[in-house]
Amino acid sequence: MLLQWRTGAPDMRVTIRPADASEAFLLTALAHEGKRHWGYPDEWLDVWRDQLTITPAYITDNLVRCGCIDDGRVVGFYALEAEDIGFRLAHLWLAPSSIGCGMGRRIFDHAAQTASDLGARELRIEADPNAEGFYLHLGAERVGASVSLLTGTKRVIPHLRYSLKLAHAEAD
Repeated sequence: MLLQWRTGAPDMRVTIRPADASEAFLLTALAHEGKRHWGYPDEWLDVWRDQLTITPAYITDNLVRCGCIDDGRVVGFYALEAEDIGFRLAHLWLAPSSIGCGMGRRIFDHAAQTASDLGARELRIEADPNAEGFYLHLGAERVGASVSLLTGTKRVIPHLRYSLKLAHAEAD
């Protein structure tokens, strides 16, 4: 399914389409670039390397969609992983140059609608602390958190839930 929206940027259209397994390297680079945007130290990025690596098999086994602009360039993507109770938003990454122009909202809305169309009632999100505000602004609610220690630094990872009833209501 290809969907197109206008963004807040003049004359820019967003197309969301299925990712191709051959784009694994590109999506991995976007995930690393997105994480690096928040100023994390290189040693943390090294720890997260496997988590941020998108393989061709991952693309084949999960719902992975790319957000592209008019010239076809991929500037963001999301991945949904099936769970017993629905879906988990495992990835949502944007090129830093696409942050703040409506692209994240469009990609998130597409992910929520996709999960909803597949019968899920909620979307679970384990958010980067820097992204929590974004998800809360879109209507997610914090339902918990986990604490991890990364190279001696305590990190609180928010656990969020987004009700897909919202996605159903907006589509009607």
